[in-house]
Amino acid sequence: MKLSPTVKRVNQTTSKQKDILRVSKEKTFTAMFSFFKKDPIKKLNKQYAKLILEARDIQRSGDLKLYAKKIAEAEEIAEQISQLKSKLPEED
Repeated sequence: MKLSPTVKRVNQTTSKQKDILRVSKEKTFTAMFSFFKKDPIKKLNKQYAKLILEARDIQRSGDLKLYAKKIAEAEEIAEQISQLKSKLPEED
């Protein structure tokens, strides 16, 4: 029994269709598990708070050079935080 050309076309998928299916599956997978991703801003905020507390303790102990280094590190992290926040879309 020979199949008509239209039936053959229905059973075959083109490479473009396969690519579309693959991409849609990847997007679905990414969307399903996106809530497991860690927030980089939250991580940087924790690092910033830790450095500020360390700097405070170092300043109280009297080592002002090390205090200045810790504050400089904290300022770098604060700059990274502000850059990440500026990249985020504004919420209404």
